[in-house]
Amino acid sequence: MRRASIKLLTSVLAVALLAAACGGGGQGGEGEPGASYVKGAKESTIIAVVVSDDHSVGLNRFAIVLLDAENLPIDDATVHVRFYRVLTETTAEPAFEADTERHVLENWFPHPHQDSSTHFHREATTYYTVPSANFDRAGNWGAEFLVSRPGAAEVTVRGTAFQVLETSSTPALGRPVPATDNLTIHDVSDITEIDSSDPPRPELHAMSIADALADGKPFVVTFSSPAFCQSRLCGPVTDVVASLQSVYGDKVNFIHIEPYDLDLLRNQGQFQLIPASQEWGLPSEPWTFVVDASGRLVAKFAGVLSPEELEAALAPLVTS
Repeated sequence: MRRASIKLLTSVLAVALLAAACGGGGQGGEGEPGASYVKGAKESTIIAVVVSDDHSVGLNRFAIVLLDAENLPIDDATVHVRFYRVLTETTAEPAFEADTERHVLENWFPHPHQDSSTHFHREATTYYTVPSANFDRAGNWGAEFLVSRPGAAEVTVRGTAFQVLETSSTPALGRPVPATDNLTIHDVSDITEIDSSDPPRPELHAMSIADALADGKPFVVTFSSPAFCQSRLCGPVTDVVASLQSVYGDKVNFIHIEPYDLDLLRNQGQFQLIPASQEWGLPSEPWTFVVDASGRLVAKFAGVLSPEELEAALAPLVTS
């Protein structure tokens, strides 16, 4: 079940993030998920893809990617969200509304040429978040999005549905995190046994979560597999974590954990979660967690993560 859930989310993310390369798209009929209509205005289609998961009762980070009629990511929108509690197959009741924040996650990937030279392409993913969506009960929920773009009429994107659980599968905000004794560079003969990054980052594997808890500093732990992530998010998210280590490294500890058994993955193609991933209840990957000096979870991010989001979570921990 857990492995299937991981593949489900990463497949959805891949669709959203690779849409620009694939092209295509089309106009939906009225009432279809994602179809947008404004009375008296020209028909317009925008698709909203939810790229966060593990929503549970209480405060949650809710994130979406918007795609236009050509299946291209939308990077210039202002988005307001209306959340609904789904009562039956045909009825729902308004719950609350919220504005979103716009973020950009950058990825640089190599493009080899026939003359053996290589240059790097920049791939930017724009996504929109409600940082503190407060779901008051478990069950089926829905959301619609009021999307405004420069020079265009506001459109309403309808039909996005998702589930809210009674309890999160990952550690709960405000609660102590597991004292996981994950492998570090001190436990292996070659760092590639625990890091699929190219090149590997030994500075992110210097201590375990248990070590970080004993150290008494705030810390960040990211579960990601740069070489094997199906959504193309793990590399950029790991880059975000590594970039902030150079800024906060004297005040905050940073840890990277590969969620899968790399030996099985490389040699047999099996995506088997390691004990640390199971202990933290990962339903997908990548996941990034921010823990305060007392060992309590203060923020968690499923999938996409910008430097600004992570820095906003860290700032109160290093200034208090």
